[in-house]
Amino acid sequence: MSLTAKIEALESLVEIQDQLASLAHEVFEIISCDLPDYLANASAYDIWSFGRSSNPYDETLAKLVERVKEDIKAAGGSDNG
Repeated sequence: MSLTAKIEALESLVEIQDQLASLAHEVFEIISCDLPDYLANASAYDIWSFGRSSNPYDETLAKLVERVKEDIKAAGGSDNG
């Protein structure tokens, strides 16, 4: 895969991460406003953490994005973020 293709793929993944963060906020708002009886359980399991995890051994989208950024920098490219 060319460096340009890697950078483009990374940009797509970062865009998806941003969308997931926005959707996670929407999920939190819906549960806290409309389903408050479920908020404590949802919070306990951090159900709105799409693409990331507090467990350092979990493979996540966030970790993959960081690895791709490191690979691009190591190859002498710019990750644009």
